[in-house]
Amino acid sequence: LSMVRKLKALSRPVEVYFEKEQLHSLDEKTDMVLGLCASIAQEESRSISSNIKWAIKNRMKGGTQKIPTAALLGYDTDDDGNMVIIEQEAEIVRIIFKSFVQGTHPNLIAIRLNSRGFKTVFGNNWTAKSRTGRKKKGTEGAMTDSAVAENTNPETALIAGTEKVE
Repeated sequence: LSMVRKLKALSRPVEVYFEKEQLHSLDEKTDMVLGLCASIAQEESRSISSNIKWAIKNRMKGGTQKIPTAALLGYDTDDDGNMVIIEQEAEIVRIIFKSFVQGTHPNLIAIRLNSRGFKTVFGNNWTAKSRTGRKKKGTEGAMTDSAVAENTNPETALIAGTEKVE
């Protein structure tokens, strides 16, 4: 909408034709109709997002949410689609978590992991920017996921889904 307005405001206005709505941007009525269409589209997008969030939340409550494990260190999926712990990889996750909550710098964690021959889930060497999961938007901690940000007490934190850090 703002781009259409900028094109319309040029010294030599540029017209945009919207085929589906059969609107010409240089028509004075078009701005109001486009604004209305944009508002409807925004509300529809919000509604779809809300419905998806609700469905995911309910699947998680019911234990039926399937989580892709291809890029998730410490887990795999069995033939029935259930998440299963890969103990060897889960040990790497525990090491990273313990080190992080003890204040070890991510560079040092990476050096230690590499010296022990551990690889990332993609088979690469560890770096300070390697992560055990997806980075939560707005967080800064390297090699962390939301579990570290939300629970830094190693006595109560769940690692690899079911076991407590010792």
